[in-house]
Amino acid sequence: MSGAEKLVFALVSVAVSAALEASRNRGMEREQIFRMEQQHVHLSQLRALRRTELADRLSRLESNLAGLQSGLPVNQDMELQNAIASAQGLLMSRDADVDAAEERIVSLERRLAAIRREQDLQAARQSTQQGEMLRLRMEALEQRIAGLEPQIDRNDEREARDEAQRTVASLRELPRNAEDVELDFALRMATRSVDRLQHIVEQDEDRKREAGKALRTELEAAESVVSGLGADPTVMRWLPGAVGELQQELTALRSRLATLAPRDTHGLSERMRASEQDLVSRASAAQIKADQRDYITESIRSTLIEMGFIVSEARPEHAEHPATAMLFSAINDAGRGINVSVPVDGEIIYDIDGWPKHSSAKVGGGTSATCDEAQQVLEEMHERLEKEFEVSTGELTWEGKDPDRILRSADELPQGGAEQDQGRER
Repeated sequence: MSGAEKLVFALVSVAVSAALEASRNRGMEREQIFRMEQQHVHLSQLRALRRTELADRLSRLESNLAGLQSGLPVNQDMELQNAIASAQGLLMSRDADVDAAEERIVSLERRLAAIRREQDLQAARQSTQQGEMLRLRMEALEQRIAGLEPQIDRNDEREARDEAQRTVASLRELPRNAEDVELDFALRMATRSVDRLQHIVEQDEDRKREAGKALRTELEAAESVVSGLGADPTVMRWLPGAVGELQQELTALRSRLATLAPRDTHGLSERMRASEQDLVSRASAAQIKADQRDYITESIRSTLIEMGFIVSEARPEHAEHPATAMLFSAINDAGRGINVSVPVDGEIIYDIDGWPKHSSAKVGGGTSATCDEAQQVLEEMHERLEKEFEVSTGELTWEGKDPDRILRSADELPQGGAEQDQGRER
């Protein structure tokens, strides 16, 4: 801007400030609704994803059952079909208990796997050659061990696996002409060791699933809170970086959900709720300052229009930043202009252009810059601001001003104290 810059503090009255805060409180109530709605949407989306995953597992169960049906009694086949249909109904119900549905699916998966093993065993027993029967039984046991291997990650599981592998390997040492009793005993011992391994692994899976449910519940609750923050326009206007940091933290936890320990998510949702309140409070405080800036801006614009100026629309100095100053210009019939900058914090800047300026002698020597006509217009505007919009201003100052040369008397200016301090804090 060009010309002589004049600076002034401004503050709104207690009544205006209260009105702006009341408006902000109403905005906060609406934004809380936005956050809660988004939290619900986020949790519903996660639940839908789990439903889809479990529905896929049920489809695989139906396919597996179809492959077993030829060897199943009719009553058992019907019972399993009904169990699958019941799990599907539970999963698709409006208020589905997804965890309960998963428990049923796990139970059905294990039942079908057990039926498959029994059918393979019966097929092996039908072999008329002892060597062929033994080979088929050993392969079935080795396949069971291999199928359990991905879930083995504890010492007791490793010990059970090693024992199962040893007992299955010992079958190879049986003599070709082993008695049926000796062969049957060896097979029973090997099968028992593999059954024990499977029992230990499934118990651990159940514990992990239960622990995972608690971890997932905590993580999803935390994610929903942060998702809600992302739907809050005021928080995202002022603190998008802080919300982004929370989102990154939760994304990192989600990426390793399968390996998380309880300590990794302990108190996570509570901490995110505390962060939510902090960010909402900080963003609202910043928004109130911006609302005051905008109120002062529009009050000055309206006053200048009433005084006969042609006034431009206000625009942000830096459009990408919400805490920027608002700028506008005004020009009168004589072509004399005032460019105005209203910040969120600090002094309003008037940059006058086209007004007569001159220098005058200071008391004690030297010269000072003066622009009496522009000063009189601005001070008249300030009087109207206070009367019509309850916006109080301090004394105009500018570089080179003679402090001993004041057009307005001191008792016309806003008084000091709490209100003046409040204005300078802005």
